Amino acid sequence: MKVWWNLGSGFYNVFMVDDDEDDIFTIRRGFRDRRSDINFHAAMSGEDLFTQLKALVPNEVHLIVIDINMPIMNGFEVLSHLKSVEEWCNIPVMVLSTSEHDVDRLKAKELGAVKFSTKFNSMKSLNRWVRDVEKFLEGPSPQIPLSNHLDQSCRAS
Repeated sequence: MKVWWNLGSGFYNVFMVDDDEDDIFTIRRGFRDRRSDINFHAAMSGEDLFTQLKALVPNEVHLIVIDINMPIMNGFEVLSHLKSVEEWCNIPVMVLSTSEHDVDRLKAKELGAVKFSTKFNSMKSLNRWVRDVEKFLEGPSPQIPLSNHLDQSCRAS
């Protein structure tokens, strides 16, 4: 299922992978309320994301945000697969989860995520997260992983 919203001029392509439609709606709204230059794409599963990515040039994808707790293929499996595919391995990935466990944060970092955040419990925390994403996107190059992930951004299959 492809869900796509053009929130404006479309300078940045941001993908959200989450099986919870309410979470997708909330994050889309957070971007829409603050930005007019983001194309927000939603995928309900890892397979859905991979199908959408195959239709795009890799450097057209600026960020992928992944939930951990999903059926069939969890967020860690999605992240691992992304980092094992040459065309996608340098796309920055942020993990957004209800988990607050250090083991999940560590696993996300080891798999190449550039950021791990806990899902929001208020509009204030959503807006803070969106600001963090904006800062990341507006950095030197959103296609280049953070320096501490350069060595592990791409993994052999």
